[in-house]
Amino acid sequence: MSNIKFDQYKIIGVIPARGGSKGIRHKNIVPLYGKPLIEYTIEQALKSKFLDRIIVSTDSKRIAEVAKKFCKFGVEIFKRPKCLSQDSTLTVDVLRYLLKNIKNKNNYMPDIVVTLQPTSPFRKFSTIDRAIIKLIEGKYDSIITICKAERTPYKMYILKKGLIKPLLCAGKYIEKPRQIIPNVFRSTGTVYVTKSSLILKQKRIIGRKCSYIFVDRPESFDLDDKFDLKVARCIKKINRI
Repeated sequence: MSNIKFDQYKIIGVIPARGGSKGIRHKNIVPLYGKPLIEYTIEQALKSKFLDRIIVSTDSKRIAEVAKKFCKFGVEIFKRPKCLSQDSTLTVDVLRYLLKNIKNKNNYMPDIVVTLQPTSPFRKFSTIDRAIIKLIEGKYDSIITICKAERTPYKMYILKKGLIKPLLCAGKYIEKPRQIIPNVFRSTGTVYVTKSSLILKQKRIIGRKCSYIFVDRPESFDLDDKFDLKVARCIKKINRI
Protein backbone atom coordinates (compact mmCIF):
# COMPACT_ATOMS: atom_id res chain seq x y z
CA MET A 1 0.00 0.00 0.00
CA SER A 2 1.29 3.49 -0.84
CA ASN A 3 1.77 6.46 1.46
CA ILE A 4 -1.65 7.86 0.55
CA LYS A 5 -3.67 8.64 3.66
CA PHE A 6 -6.85 6.74 3.04
CA ASP A 7 -8.52 8.17 6.13
CA GLN A 8 -8.77 11.53 4.38
CA TYR A 9 -11.42 10.05 2.10
CA LYS A 10 -15.04 9.69 3.12
CA ILE A 11 -16.22 6.34 1.76
CA ILE A 12 -19.66 4.78 2.08
CA GLY A 13 -20.92 1.34 1.17
CA VAL A 14 -24.43 1.22 -0.25
CA ILE A 15 -26.43 -2.00 -0.47
CA PRO A 16 -29.41 -1.39 -2.79
CA ALA A 17 -32.06 -3.94 -1.87
CA ARG A 18 -35.57 -3.46 -3.16
CA GLY A 19 -38.44 -5.67 -2.09
CA GLY A 20 -39.84 -6.59 -5.48
CA SER A 21 -38.29 -9.33 -7.58
CA LYS A 22 -39.58 -11.52 -10.40
CA GLY A 23 -37.30 -14.56 -10.47
CA ILE A 24 -37.56 -15.29 -6.74
CA ARG A 25 -40.07 -13.75 -4.35
CA HIS A 26 -38.26 -11.64 -1.72
CA LYS A 27 -34.99 -12.57 -3.43
CA ASN A 28 -32.75 -10.31 -1.35
CA ILE A 29 -33.70 -12.11 1.86
CA VAL A 30 -34.17 -15.63 0.49
CA PRO A 31 -32.49 -18.16 2.84
CA LEU A 32 -29.07 -19.41 1.77
CA TYR A 33 -27.62 -21.96 4.17
CA GLY A 34 -29.53 -20.69 7.15
CA LYS A 35 -29.41 -16.93 6.73
CA PRO A 36 -31.00 -14.30 4.47
CA LEU A 37 -29.06 -13.55 1.30
CA ILE A 38 -28.43 -9.89 2.12
CA GLU A 39 -26.59 -10.82 5.32
CA TYR A 40 -23.63 -12.14 3.36
CA THR A 41 -23.12 -8.71 1.81
CA ILE A 42 -23.61 -6.83 5.07
CA GLU A 43 -21.10 -9.05 6.87
CA GLN A 44 -18.39 -8.54 4.26
CA ALA A 45 -19.03 -4.79 4.15
CA LEU A 46 -18.55 -4.62 7.92
CA LYS A 47 -15.13 -6.26 7.55
CA SER A 48 -13.89 -3.61 5.13
CA LYS A 49 -11.08 -1.39 6.41
CA PHE A 50 -12.24 1.66 4.51
CA LEU A 51 -16.04 1.98 4.67
CA ASP A 52 -17.02 4.82 7.00
CA ARG A 53 -20.73 4.15 6.67
CA ILE A 54 -22.75 1.17 5.43
CA ILE A 55 -26.26 1.96 4.24
CA VAL A 56 -28.97 -0.46 3.18
CA SER A 57 -31.27 1.34 0.74
CA THR A 58 -34.66 -0.36 0.58
CA ASP A 59 -38.39 0.12 0.15
CA SER A 60 -39.15 -3.13 1.98
CA LYS A 61 -40.10 -3.48 5.64
CA ARG A 62 -39.04 -7.13 5.57
CA ILE A 63 -35.58 -6.30 4.28
CA ALA A 64 -35.29 -3.47 6.79
CA GLU A 65 -36.15 -5.90 9.61
CA VAL A 66 -33.42 -8.29 8.50
CA ALA A 67 -30.88 -5.48 8.28
CA LYS A 68 -31.94 -3.96 11.59
CA LYS A 69 -29.99 -6.47 13.68
CA PHE A 70 -26.79 -5.05 12.18
CA CYS A 71 -27.61 -1.50 13.26
CA LYS A 72 -25.73 -2.13 16.51
CA PHE A 73 -22.61 -2.52 14.36
CA GLY A 74 -23.24 0.79 12.59
CA VAL A 75 -25.29 -0.33 9.60
CA GLU A 76 -27.89 2.26 8.60
CA ILE A 77 -31.24 1.68 6.93
CA PHE A 78 -32.38 4.21 4.38
CA LYS A 79 -36.00 4.12 3.28
CA ARG A 80 -36.45 4.88 -0.38
CA PRO A 81 -39.71 5.54 -2.24
CA LYS A 82 -41.56 2.98 -4.33
CA CYS A 83 -40.92 5.05 -7.45
CA LEU A 84 -37.22 4.19 -7.05
CA SER A 85 -37.91 0.50 -6.48
CA GLN A 86 -39.27 -0.57 -9.86
CA ASP A 87 -37.91 -3.09 -12.36
CA SER A 88 -36.83 -0.18 -14.55
CA THR A 89 -35.16 1.81 -11.77
CA LEU A 90 -31.48 2.52 -12.40
CA THR A 91 -29.02 1.99 -9.57
CA VAL A 92 -27.47 5.38 -10.26
CA ASP A 93 -30.83 7.05 -9.55
CA VAL A 94 -31.05 5.21 -6.22
CA LEU A 95 -27.55 6.43 -5.33
CA ARG A 96 -28.26 10.01 -6.38
CA TYR A 97 -31.40 10.11 -4.24
CA LEU A 98 -29.49 8.76 -1.24
CA LEU A 99 -26.55 11.15 -1.65
CA LYS A 100 -28.79 14.18 -1.93
CA ASN A 101 -30.76 13.13 1.15
CA ILE A 102 -27.77 12.52 3.41
CA LYS A 103 -26.32 15.81 2.21
CA ASN A 104 -29.51 17.67 3.18
CA LYS A 105 -30.11 15.83 6.46
CA ASN A 106 -26.58 15.20 7.72
CA ASN A 107 -24.54 17.77 5.80
CA TYR A 108 -22.42 14.81 4.71
CA MET A 109 -21.09 14.05 1.27
CA PRO A 110 -18.78 11.07 0.69
CA ASP A 111 -15.93 11.20 -1.76
CA ILE A 112 -16.46 7.61 -2.85
CA VAL A 113 -19.49 5.32 -3.07
CA VAL A 114 -19.07 1.55 -3.02
CA THR A 115 -22.13 -0.24 -4.41
CA LEU A 116 -22.59 -3.80 -3.16
CA GLN A 117 -25.51 -5.70 -4.62
CA PRO A 118 -27.03 -8.20 -2.18
CA THR A 119 -27.23 -10.88 -4.87
CA SER A 120 -23.45 -11.48 -4.73
CA PRO A 121 -23.17 -13.71 -1.64
CA PHE A 122 -19.62 -14.91 -2.25
CA ARG A 123 -17.99 -11.48 -2.36
CA LYS A 124 -14.86 -11.10 -0.22
CA PHE A 125 -14.21 -8.02 1.88
CA SER A 126 -10.65 -8.02 0.54
CA THR A 127 -12.08 -7.42 -2.95
CA ILE A 128 -13.96 -4.39 -1.67
CA ASP A 129 -10.78 -2.98 -0.17
CA ARG A 130 -8.62 -3.78 -3.21
CA ALA A 131 -11.08 -1.94 -5.44
CA ILE A 132 -11.09 1.12 -3.16
CA ILE A 133 -7.29 1.18 -3.01
CA LYS A 134 -7.01 0.90 -6.79
CA LEU A 135 -9.43 3.77 -7.39
CA ILE A 136 -7.56 6.10 -5.03
CA GLU A 137 -4.03 5.13 -5.97
CA GLY A 138 -4.71 4.98 -9.69
CA LYS A 139 -6.72 8.20 -9.86
CA TYR A 140 -9.55 6.48 -11.67
CA ASP A 141 -13.16 7.67 -11.49
CA SER A 142 -14.56 4.15 -11.05
CA ILE A 143 -13.61 0.52 -10.56
CA ILE A 144 -15.64 -2.57 -11.42
CA THR A 145 -15.09 -6.27 -10.84
CA ILE A 146 -14.67 -8.50 -13.87
CA CYS A 147 -13.97 -12.11 -14.76
CA LYS A 148 -13.28 -13.94 -17.97
CA ALA A 149 -16.51 -14.48 -19.88
CA GLU A 150 -17.81 -18.04 -19.84
CA ARG A 151 -19.00 -17.70 -23.44
CA THR A 152 -17.41 -15.61 -26.16
CA PRO A 153 -19.55 -13.26 -28.24
CA TYR A 154 -17.28 -14.03 -31.21
CA LYS A 155 -19.13 -17.35 -31.55
CA MET A 156 -22.61 -15.95 -31.04
CA TYR A 157 -25.32 -15.30 -33.59
CA ILE A 158 -28.31 -13.07 -34.24
CA LEU A 159 -31.46 -14.05 -36.12
CA LYS A 160 -32.33 -11.96 -39.16
CA LYS A 161 -35.07 -12.60 -41.72
CA GLY A 162 -35.14 -16.31 -41.04
CA LEU A 163 -31.37 -16.66 -41.24
CA ILE A 164 -28.68 -16.98 -38.59
CA LYS A 165 -25.91 -14.34 -38.75
CA PRO A 166 -22.66 -13.93 -36.79
CA LEU A 167 -22.93 -11.30 -34.08
CA LEU A 168 -19.41 -9.87 -34.44
CA CYS A 169 -16.69 -9.31 -37.04
CA ALA A 170 -18.70 -10.75 -39.94
CA GLY A 171 -18.04 -14.24 -38.61
CA LYS A 172 -14.25 -13.91 -38.68
CA TYR A 173 -13.86 -16.18 -35.63
CA ILE A 174 -16.96 -18.38 -35.92
CA GLU A 175 -15.09 -21.47 -37.13
CA LYS A 176 -11.74 -20.69 -35.50
CA PRO A 177 -10.45 -22.62 -32.46
CA ARG A 178 -11.09 -20.84 -29.17
CA GLN A 179 -7.33 -20.58 -28.52
CA ILE A 180 -6.94 -17.84 -31.15
CA ILE A 181 -10.12 -15.92 -30.33
CA PRO A 182 -9.53 -12.66 -28.38
CA ASN A 183 -10.18 -12.95 -24.65
CA VAL A 184 -13.33 -11.19 -23.49
CA PHE A 185 -14.40 -10.26 -19.99
CA ARG A 186 -17.68 -9.50 -18.31
CA SER A 187 -18.66 -7.22 -15.48
CA THR A 188 -19.69 -9.33 -12.49
CA GLY A 189 -21.58 -6.69 -10.50
CA THR A 190 -19.77 -7.86 -7.36
CA VAL A 191 -18.31 -4.46 -6.47
CA TYR A 192 -18.64 -1.00 -7.99
CA VAL A 193 -16.46 1.79 -6.61
CA THR A 194 -17.36 5.23 -7.90
CA LYS A 195 -16.45 8.82 -7.13
CA SER A 196 -19.57 10.54 -5.86
CA SER A 197 -18.98 13.45 -8.25
CA LEU A 198 -19.42 11.05 -11.18
CA ILE A 199 -22.76 9.86 -9.78
CA LEU A 200 -24.07 13.35 -9.11
CA LYS A 201 -22.74 15.28 -12.08
CA GLN A 202 -22.70 12.70 -14.85
CA LYS A 203 -25.37 10.29 -13.58
CA ARG A 204 -23.01 7.37 -14.05
CA ILE A 205 -21.59 4.56 -11.93
CA ILE A 206 -19.03 3.52 -14.53
CA GLY A 207 -17.01 6.42 -15.85
CA ARG A 208 -14.62 7.02 -18.73
CA LYS A 209 -11.63 6.40 -16.45
CA CYS A 210 -12.83 3.06 -15.19
CA SER A 211 -10.45 0.27 -14.22
CA TYR A 212 -11.05 -3.23 -12.87
CA ILE A 213 -10.40 -5.91 -10.28
CA PHE A 214 -10.39 -9.57 -11.32
CA VAL A 215 -12.51 -11.99 -9.29
CA ASP A 216 -12.81 -15.77 -9.62
CA ARG A 217 -15.91 -17.63 -10.77
CA PRO A 218 -17.47 -18.25 -7.32
CA GLU A 219 -17.01 -14.63 -6.27
CA SER A 220 -18.45 -13.43 -9.57
CA PHE A 221 -21.70 -15.32 -8.94
CA ASP A 222 -24.88 -13.24 -9.17
CA LEU A 223 -28.11 -14.82 -7.90
CA ASP A 224 -31.10 -13.95 -10.05
CA ASP A 225 -33.57 -16.84 -10.26
CA LYS A 226 -34.47 -20.20 -8.72
CA PHE A 227 -31.89 -22.06 -10.77
CA ASP A 228 -29.21 -19.66 -9.51
CA LEU A 229 -30.34 -20.34 -5.95
CA LYS A 230 -29.72 -24.07 -6.46
CA VAL A 231 -26.29 -23.28 -7.92
CA ALA A 232 -25.49 -20.97 -4.98
CA ARG A 233 -26.33 -23.73 -2.51
CA CYS A 234 -24.01 -26.10 -4.38
CA ILE A 235 -21.20 -23.53 -4.45
CA LYS A 236 -21.67 -22.89 -0.75
CA LYS A 237 -21.61 -26.60 0.07
CA ILE A 238 -18.64 -27.49 -2.12
CA ASN A 239 -16.44 -24.50 -1.33
CA ARG A 240 -17.62 -23.95 2.25
CA ILE A 241 -17.53 -20.23 1.61
